[in-house]
Amino acid sequence: MDIRQIARIDLNLLIALQVLLEERNVSRAAERLHITQPAMSKTLGRLRNVFDDPMFIRSSHGMKPTPKALELEQPLREVLESVGRLVAPSVFDPASYKGEFVIAATETLGVVLLGPLMELLADEAPGIRIRTVTRVERQLEQMAEGNIDFSIQLRYASYGDDFDIVTLIRSRPVALVRRNHPLVGETIEWDKLVSYPFIDFYIPDLDEVAVLQRSTMPVEGFKLPEFTFDTSHMMTALEVVRRTNCVLFVPSFVTINPMVRASIAILPLAAEVIEQGYMLEYLLVSHRRVGRSAPHQWLRDKIVTIMETLEPRGKQLD
Repeated sequence: MDIRQIARIDLNLLIALQVLLEERNVSRAAERLHITQPAMSKTLGRLRNVFDDPMFIRSSHGMKPTPKALELEQPLREVLESVGRLVAPSVFDPASYKGEFVIAATETLGVVLLGPLMELLADEAPGIRIRTVTRVERQLEQMAEGNIDFSIQLRYASYGDDFDIVTLIRSRPVALVRRNHPLVGETIEWDKLVSYPFIDFYIPDLDEVAVLQRSTMPVEGFKLPEFTFDTSHMMTALEVVRRTNCVLFVPSFVTINPMVRASIAILPLAAEVIEQGYMLEYLLVSHRRVGRSAPHQWLRDKIVTIMETLEPRGKQLD
C-alpha cells in the first residue's frame, strides 16, 4: 500500500465525487453537502486535478460523467461503505463474537468463578476463549502492555488513574486441615496452630497487596509458621492437606466449592489468630485501553454478576 499516494487525497473529495455522481448537478450536490455552489465548483476542480480528467462535462441535460468518472463509481461506493462501517459504532453480539481473553487469577478465585463463567459462555458466547494465568508478576504493567486483559487480585496498596477496579468480594481467611487432623475439635490458638507445617499458597505481586485492616497481633515474640510446601494450584494444595498435617489459609469463599470441602475441616479460629476486622478484598482490574471495548465490558459485567451470586458486591463472606 502506497500511503503517500493515499495521503494526497482528501476523503471529503471522494464524498463530493459520490454526491456528484448521484446528482449530476453542481447546485444540488452543493445543497446536499451544505456548501455554496462556488465551493462545490472549486471542489470539482480539485477532483479534476487529482484524477487528471474532466470528470463531468456540461450538456443540455445536465452534467455527464466522463468514462473515468463512471469507472470510479462502483469502487468508490464500496470504499465509502467500508469507511462508513469502520467509523460506525460497533454492535457487540456475544453469540457471534470470536476472540480470546487472558485473565490473571489465582486458583482461590478460579475454583468458584471459572466453572460458572465457562458455563455461561457456552450458552451465550461460545466463540469466546478464556486463557487463565496464575503465576504472573507485575500484573498492572502486564495489563498496560496488553499481555493481560483482566486481573482478579487482592487489593493493591495503590492504583494509578489508568486502571479501572471493581470490588468483587470481601472475605475472612480460614484455615483448612484434613478431617482427622489433631487440631479438629480443639480451641485454636496461634502458637498451637503454627506448631504444624503450613502450605505457602502463591500470591502474585505480594509486596503490592494491602488488606482492609491490619491485624494487631503482637510482633514481639510472634512465632511465624513454617512453610513446607509452595504451590499455586488449589487442588494440589488441598490434596496435600488431605494427606498430611499441613494447614492451608484461604479466603472463606473458596469453601463454596464442594470439591474443596470434601474430606476437609474448617478450623474455628479465635480472635488471637485471625481478628474479626482482618479482611481480604478481591478486585477485578482492567486497564483503560480496554475501557471502550464492548467485548471486554460485556465479559467484565458477566464476571461481576457471577461473583454477586456468591455474595452482594463488596460484602463480607464468612
